[in-house]
Amino acid sequence: MKSKQQQPEKEPQERGHQERPESRKREEEEEERERLTRRMIEEAARLAHSDAGGNVRGDVWRQGTGQIAGMRRFPKPLFAGFGGGGPGSASLVGAQWTQVGPAPIRATFPSGPAAVAGRVYDIAIDPSGASDQKIYLATLGGIWKSTDGSTTWAPKTDRLSWNQMGAVAIDPSNHAIVYAGAIFSPGPSLFRSIDGGETWSTVGGAAMLGQDVVRIVIPSPGVVLVATFIYGAFRSVDGGLSFGNNSPSYNNNAAMLSGQAWDLHLDTATPNKVYACIGGQGIFVSTDGGATFPTNLFANPGAPAAGTYNCLTMTQSTQPDGKTLYASVAAAGNASYLGLYKSTNGGTSWAAQAGATPVAAASGQFGFNQTIGVDPQNASRLYLGFEDVWLSTNGGGAFGAASVTAGKVHSDHHAIAFSPQSHWGAPPTRVYVGTDGGFAASPDGGTNWSNLNEGVATMLVGLGALDIGRRSTANSQYSYAGSQDNGTSVRTPGLPGKDWTFSLGGDGSQVAADTWDPTRAACLGGCARRRPQQWSQRLCRRRRAAYLATSASAEHQYRRQLFPHPYLPRRDPVPCRRSFELKHGVGGPDRWHRLAHR
Repeated sequence: MKSKQQQPEKEPQERGHQERPESRKREEEEEERERLTRRMIEEAARLAHSDAGGNVRGDVWRQGTGQIAGMRRFPKPLFAGFGGGGPGSASLVGAQWTQVGPAPIRATFPSGPAAVAGRVYDIAIDPSGASDQKIYLATLGGIWKSTDGSTTWAPKTDRLSWNQMGAVAIDPSNHAIVYAGAIFSPGPSLFRSIDGGETWSTVGGAAMLGQDVVRIVIPSPGVVLVATFIYGAFRSVDGGLSFGNNSPSYNNNAAMLSGQAWDLHLDTATPNKVYACIGGQGIFVSTDGGATFPTNLFANPGAPAAGTYNCLTMTQSTQPDGKTLYASVAAAGNASYLGLYKSTNGGTSWAAQAGATPVAAASGQFGFNQTIGVDPQNASRLYLGFEDVWLSTNGGGAFGAASVTAGKVHSDHHAIAFSPQSHWGAPPTRVYVGTDGGFAASPDGGTNWSNLNEGVATMLVGLGALDIGRRSTANSQYSYAGSQDNGTSVRTPGLPGKDWTFSLGGDGSQVAADTWDPTRAACLGGCARRRPQQWSQRLCRRRRAAYLATSASAEHQYRRQLFPHPYLPRRDPVPCRRSFELKHGVGGPDRWHRLAHR
């Protein structure tokens, strides 16, 4: 009886079910037409604003960033206590956020345990006092400052509109004035503090919108020179408020030197003399504080030919004089290392140093990490940085059989700095490095190193690269994070302070904790910049690896744990089976193993 009564109700549902495919088909066709129309409009707009090479024109980019800067902004604070860089801007902690780390990651090098933080691009040391007490770091986590010789650190730019910094500089005439330059910023890219980093203001106007700032120097009071990776070197005569190349105002937003500016230095003896390294063009010299750059030192005998190189970084001796210059040069496209060039006559002539050839062959990654520094008390003591730092004691003629940082300091070096002259002791001069793993120093010329990252929280954690245990308070004490440059790290119960432990190397990416057992997790490496639907294809093309920490050994068990995460493929990786690699193992998050499907 019930079945007869239910039958009339079921027939309309079945008819409706039969009609759905046709209506759905019409909807899909309309969606496809809309998608193609949008794509045609977007492509037409892109072509209208592109040059012959298909790249967005510089004037269009500058116009767009200018429009962004001029937009009206909602005046209400983003959250309680937001100061926009005003008083108390050192940290967001205490508003609606609590810092949980990694601050720092605990890793173990062959030389022993070390504190690891995020990438450091630039270093500025205050010459006041008798020792290196006040230090500023430009990191991917903002500007950090120490007032006790790097024993403790505090963030200083958390409340700015952008917090990834590529350069920092202290005004030599007033050490309370500090400039910070942003990288990857879609908007304001230059900031100034007049109280030692406690508060900041946006400066630079339209010229400093959407720039990648790599170096800042101050030749004289009020004069600021900025090297940017996109548009070249810029000059300001009003403390950074405006920039240009139109003397005497320097406010028309134009660059003094166009091209990729890789490096910028003040002469070690004459501050009004400036060296600017422009990719593919040379080392340009100004003797009037950057008002003009009439001389190209790479036009002189022995220098590499224009157009044969791209990345160009340099350093200059201090004692016994400033005549010795070194330039580290990578070929166009950073495909290979072109050479180490040396001049002992201020750049009048150059000579390639054969000792750098085996170093470059062992290092790689030119351009991304290519830095150089000469001991200010010894013109022959040269530090050459790539993935590791190598030391030459005869002016680049030969380097040690092994790098001085291998196994002691995190790899990928971006900055080399020395104690200022007012703090010199006996040579060799205390040397500092900025790496993908933070900040380190050597008091004895590279023999021993200290990783100085206590309390620093600057890890670049990727989107979807953070997960936590669930279902209980105890489970929530387990956290996993995949970070750029520093692999996958783990926070487990019992760790002190805000420490995390290093677990898996490489570039960390998406990670998923087991819903039922927080000691088990899965992570995907090397694909952080790809959309989820493209990852499986990328795994096939690039042979990227997915990793798993688990106590299970049966294939169906670890596969089940790997793919339910919303950022990972939902189905079995059958299309990628011949190149998709998995890791599985026993022992929880500190044990990772690989199982390859062939």
